[in-house]
Amino acid sequence: MSNKDWSNGGNVGWAIATGDDGRLQWNYTENSNQSRKDYYGPGGGFGNSTWHHVAISFRRTVNAVTYLDGVPVSTNSIAPGTKFIDSALPTNIGNDGTGNYPSSYGYWTNALSNPANGLQMDDVGIWNRLLSGQEVCAIYNVGLAGQDLATVTSTNLTLQARPRIIQSPVSLRVSAGSNPAFSVTATGTAIAYQWYADGLPLPGSTGASMIVSNVQPGQAGNYYVVTKNSSGSATSSLATLTVDAPPSITSQPQSQAMGLGQNASLSVTANGTGLLSYQWSRNGTNLAGATAPVLTLSNLKPADAGSYTVLVTNFVGATTSAVATLTVTNPVINLSFDAGGMTASGFTFQVAIPSGFTFVTLASTNLVNWTPIATNVSGSATAVITDTQAANYPRRFYKVMLP
Repeated sequence: MSNKDWSNGGNVGWAIATGDDGRLQWNYTENSNQSRKDYYGPGGGFGNSTWHHVAISFRRTVNAVTYLDGVPVSTNSIAPGTKFIDSALPTNIGNDGTGNYPSSYGYWTNALSNPANGLQMDDVGIWNRLLSGQEVCAIYNVGLAGQDLATVTSTNLTLQARPRIIQSPVSLRVSAGSNPAFSVTATGTAIAYQWYADGLPLPGSTGASMIVSNVQPGQAGNYYVVTKNSSGSATSSLATLTVDAPPSITSQPQSQAMGLGQNASLSVTANGTGLLSYQWSRNGTNLAGATAPVLTLSNLKPADAGSYTVLVTNFVGATTSAVATLTVTNPVINLSFDAGGMTASGFTFQVAIPSGFTFVTLASTNLVNWTPIATNVSGSATAVITDTQAANYPRRFYKVMLP
């Protein structure tokens, strides 16, 4: 935007533009007794998707104050001078005063040296008097509220530029125990910050950045920040915090004692992010195929006794369960003849033994020499054994053995 022939910055007139690196620039040259005056702001401020309010107040023969988003960012001397800056050229938007600004001079009117990315303007005003800092700030504030500069009244005058979120916090995915940090970029004067998690204010989180120390899965959620001052407030967009947790065992496998031939079951319950994998081991050696939360051991043998653990893993980490000791014992066997005794068929007695065992009943007359008389598999009920040869002997002794 200019009223001068920009082929030479020393020509009479003024120009406001952006440089080829996205910086705000202006040039000011009076018609005599003055060398050119220039301002070069920091690079990267323009040529992106963020709208900005720019105001430059020239107090002829004294100084020029540059405002960005309602706040003064630079005061530059333009002395000495004669107060005459008319160039006899029109003021053009998007070009210099000649209307023939050649691209060979550089794309001052376009963002970041790309002619296809010309900057946009929403509301333009030119005053024939000096604007105060309060007026500039008021114009900026009503603009943020969606009003045009013509709506500014004396009640709007202030030096408090209302907050504006330039860069909201971004969503994060982290591992439990880490220290994720959220930050916000905001403009405005004397801004106060308050961070929230799932709608609740976080005590002490009152700065432009916020760290969640030693984060745990229960702290996952939606985070945002509210910025405010006496002129208004602005709320950032939501940033989602996802916390990936390593496995955590909530129910340990339990030690137990089982009899030979019985079945044993060991189980573990665990929480964690994503798919959990399991690997059972006995006495430190992995058991092939034992990769489920429940380990079932059928028809126990003495070799099944030992110390069992399970390793639970996910993509975050791993944890090992407490040791569960499995003791394999001989079953308790009871012989009785409460409901038996000598009958016409022989001597009848009962054998109480846990279900599922193959057992052999033996008889003897001298407790030295034993003869098998029956082989059975125990069921849910007490087994009934009849010695059909008992009447042939003056006395008989009985015992049960596991093969």
